[in-house]
Amino acid sequence: MKNDKNKPLFKNILDKSILEGLNEKNKFKLFIEKKIYVKLDYSNLENDVKIAHEKFMLLDKFYEINPIIYKEMIESFKDEYFFISDIYGKKKEIEIKIKIALNKKQKIEVLEKEFNKISKKIQNIDLYFYYNLKPEEILEYGSKNFNSFIARQTEQELVIKYLSNKTLTWRKEYPFNEWVEIKYFEYLMNFCKEQIIKLSSKINNKPKSNNNNNNNNNNNNNKIIAENNKNLPSKFPFVFNDLHSEKILKKFLLEKNAITDKGEPVPRKFQPLCDAFFEISTSKDFINRNVFKYNVDKKDFIETINKEFGLTIKKLSNGSFHETTTQSFFEDSSNFV
Repeated sequence: MKNDKNKPLFKNILDKSILEGLNEKNKFKLFIEKKIYVKLDYSNLENDVKIAHEKFMLLDKFYEINPIIYKEMIESFKDEYFFISDIYGKKKEIEIKIKIALNKKQKIEVLEKEFNKISKKIQNIDLYFYYNLKPEEILEYGSKNFNSFIARQTEQELVIKYLSNKTLTWRKEYPFNEWVEIKYFEYLMNFCKEQIIKLSSKINNKPKSNNNNNNNNNNNNNKIIAENNKNLPSKFPFVFNDLHSEKILKKFLLEKNAITDKGEPVPRKFQPLCDAFFEISTSKDFINRNVFKYNVDKKDFIETINKEFGLTIKKLSNGSFHETTTQSFFEDSSNFV
């Protein structure tokens, strides 16, 4: 049995038969009494509010639906939410495409193509469009701001349905129907993302061949390895362009004594140098070095280095002091061969 503290305060508080017999004026009075409507904070408009009380028809301009009701509706939706059966069919379709791909590289290409297709579809959803989310942010759709946005888009008629014991099929009611669709796409995007990371890790951990021609000198071997790395995906395919660009960051950090030979971050050097690397690499002068994927956000970069180096950084230390030396690194083409 649920704790009374978690019991909804407003659900089914309106009697449908009584509601149907009331005119608009009396409905409005009832909604105020039941705290469905709460007064807006118009402290600078006290005189206007006083006039509005005297002229009843203007009163509704100073009331809004109680935000707690929206919160309840959202929680109720989440409790009753279920995946559309179609989601499993689409996931199966992607799995079949992966299975028939000839190699791991082709499998990753299939997944990236599917991810991009879903990303484009999601942009056609009004809820996404007006909220102006990036595809990566969709994967964290349940934020406080997004919940507030859902509340702002919910029509009063739907609120009354919720409060008057009418059965709601959430997935058919706007804006919840679009939320279901976003959740559907989110599931598939997460699936694609997880598979890409898994396959990328398998490629990067593949044992190296010992059949190198002994007649090749070290420089030629290094060039071949670098070229091969350009064809291999990074462990973080939504941040780095390829394995080669991922290794450029480590080369830079090692060269600038920001990490040890064992790859451990050096205190007071690691964070500011990472910050400088990101700022210079994404500047208009050096963006053509193609270290990062297009339009990578700094928080994505921070999340990546946290995973790679086992850290919990939320915000990087300012690296402006190191930007000159970082710029010199980017100007040297040999660092990118």
